[in-house]
Amino acid sequence: MLWKDLLTAKRSLAKSPRFTFVAIATLALGIGASAAMYSFLSGVLLAPLPWKDSSSLLILSKGNPNFGFEGMWPSSAEWQRFSEGSTQLESLSGYEQRSADLFTDDGGRRLRIAEVLPGLLEMIGREPQVGRTFLAKEFEIGRGSVAILSHHFWQDHFGGDSDVLGKTLDLDEGGRVIVGVMPPGPSLPLMQETPVVVPAQWSETDRVERDAGRYVLGVARLGAEGTLAGAREELATLQQGLEVEQPSGMDGWRPELRPLPERVVGDVERPLWILFGAVLVVLLTACVNVANLLIVRGRGRLQELAVRRALGASAGRIVRQLLVENSVLGVLGGLVGIVLAFGLHQLLLSVVPSSVPRVEETGIDAGVLVFAVAAVAASTLIFGLLPALSAARAGRLRVRTGNSSTTLGDVRLREALSIAQVALALVLLIGAGLLTQSLFRLLAIDPGFDTEGAARLSIQIPDSIYEQPADQRDVLLRVVDQARATPGIDRASATAWMPLSGSWGRTGIEIEGQPPLGDEPDRFAYSALVSDGYLESMDIPLLAGRDIERADLEHDALVAVVNRAFAERFWTSNDAVGKRFRIGGDDAEWIEVVGIAADVRSLELGAAPSVGYFMPYNASYPISGFQLVARGTQAPSVTQEAMRMAVQDVDRSLPLGSASRLDELVGRHLASPRFHLTVLGLLAGLALSLAVIGIYSVVAVGTTQRIPEIGVRMALGADRREVVVTLARRGAALVLAGLAVGVVLALAASRLLASLLHEVDPTEARTYAFVSLVLGAAGLLAVLIPSLRASRVDPASVLRSS
Repeated sequence: MLWKDLLTAKRSLAKSPRFTFVAIATLALGIGASAAMYSFLSGVLLAPLPWKDSSSLLILSKGNPNFGFEGMWPSSAEWQRFSEGSTQLESLSGYEQRSADLFTDDGGRRLRIAEVLPGLLEMIGREPQVGRTFLAKEFEIGRGSVAILSHHFWQDHFGGDSDVLGKTLDLDEGGRVIVGVMPPGPSLPLMQETPVVVPAQWSETDRVERDAGRYVLGVARLGAEGTLAGAREELATLQQGLEVEQPSGMDGWRPELRPLPERVVGDVERPLWILFGAVLVVLLTACVNVANLLIVRGRGRLQELAVRRALGASAGRIVRQLLVENSVLGVLGGLVGIVLAFGLHQLLLSVVPSSVPRVEETGIDAGVLVFAVAAVAASTLIFGLLPALSAARAGRLRVRTGNSSTTLGDVRLREALSIAQVALALVLLIGAGLLTQSLFRLLAIDPGFDTEGAARLSIQIPDSIYEQPADQRDVLLRVVDQARATPGIDRASATAWMPLSGSWGRTGIEIEGQPPLGDEPDRFAYSALVSDGYLESMDIPLLAGRDIERADLEHDALVAVVNRAFAERFWTSNDAVGKRFRIGGDDAEWIEVVGIAADVRSLELGAAPSVGYFMPYNASYPISGFQLVARGTQAPSVTQEAMRMAVQDVDRSLPLGSASRLDELVGRHLASPRFHLTVLGLLAGLALSLAVIGIYSVVAVGTTQRIPEIGVRMALGADRREVVVTLARRGAALVLAGLAVGVVLALAASRLLASLLHEVDPTEARTYAFVSLVLGAAGLLAVLIPSLRASRVDPASVLRSS
């Protein structure tokens, strides 16, 4: 029986190729888009992390809400206190992170190294796939010059050499014997790539002194009787006890214990769920559109259905046949949609920001295919059941009464579906409109420096070669001078931190002649060590005074250039030059303000400018690395190559790090808003198209059925204008009703979108009014086209045919 139904469905759909194509294409777009977005949702949020029982792992850090600190790594002494005193945690381990220089025949290379504490690799289930893990004795000082390589580094640096075990890595800290290779994937939680893992070796001082300079990201697992709330309170008590014994000078530190999946996902969870919800709205709109088309198509099959009823077919039999036809449409739409999902997934990969974690783990896999099958089944039920019941009921009515006119129930159903299409489209369009405003406001923000024609290059200074801070500063200045002398570079300078990097130093300050600020949060300022000419190289406007000069570095002058926010915070901005402040307590020397610079967005593009200052590199400051900033008349890529040549001319062994254009610093902060707008904008455009098509189909069918009435009206003297108004009135009412419902839905959903907006009210009336006007105009156009066409009928022809 099912086979016959399938053959009948094939013949029926083949008779209406235009309808079949439109229905399949509409479903394919909805299912393809939802499957592609689900692939990101699944890979980023839903898929388990690559560590043993990752859902029960916890990340231990610390924060100080009094001063705006969060996610800081506890000191080794704090970690030791937590490890010894916690009864709620079953196990607690962790790792430190640092950099080291790897020396090869081709020069130096900076590597990220993780020093793991005992038991960490076993806890997270990331033991080597080649070789062995660390032995207990190798965590003792002087007995663990060994290393485990990540799989990627093994492939990249050693070419996957199977005889890599026993070879030595030539690091600036000394040679380390390779004893293992990790399996593919990230080696440690919250570190995307860890080329080298080594055993941590702590002295007794490290374990007991909070200022020992060792900081650990803790990884823990709750005990069988432990609770997250209980563990947090227990660690807070231990922290308070250590504060009493060893005051840090900054009250309010509190341990932060968060589930690992929550820390990995970060701030992307809500945006991804919002975008996935928007995709489901489009899928629902597609289903509503196809349901409307099926109802319209059903009106043309009344004669067929009436004959089948007259020949004895039951209503259930007819409904089943129609459901089979609709299921065929759903399956074909799903197959095309799955093929489309592969391309849409690649499109999303090209625009997704680098801040989204685990993107490399996304793809159209078995889980996505299962979701697509479920979407096909749900879609078929949504768009197929009501039209099938409606057509069967209409066919029964035709048999009983001979009446082929549209029933009132059909009309109301089609109109309700059209209102739903307009409402759903309006919700997505309002979201896209709000995101557009938010992006424009971010684009209008002045970062405080000019990005055109400028680039940066990260350079490391191995302390194994340049042991003294004075030697380190000397090589830094030689690199800057060589860069300035290199053809293609106009200006160059060096700095410890770059704007918009989120990694500026933060220090507490005291202003000369003003009462001590105590523990006030705004006593902190962001600082950056720079070489001479930094403001000029970055093209940061100098508002008063002067820039840092070479003499300041050569004589270790205690001077600073403060930004406008700093000057206005502690003095009136015009009086800041010549004033003094200090950092580091009562024994510290005073620093003279020699200049005032324009505000620079130090942390976030959308955040208010922070209080900050620039100081010259002092010969007593250890310099492990710096950023070379250069500006030229040619393309930034040419400037980057000139910078590399300058470094090699000074010392080929200096390890080079990442390089980028300065506009990429700004671009990283715009990547997420652009991604959100791109996805939601495409979905809103698709929903708008479906809504307009739905309105058009309803009005077109309605006007076709009223052709005899129109002919009579025009024969009795009605002009075309009256006919158009009469026909368009009902369609316009549907559009207005859809807009009203859509505004209510958008207001209800506005709070969900608020987290994605910058300085934009999610209920802003102008956006709602403008988007409603655009959608209303598109809907009215869809209403007017069939109405105008119907007004051109020949009354005489209509009367003769009647």
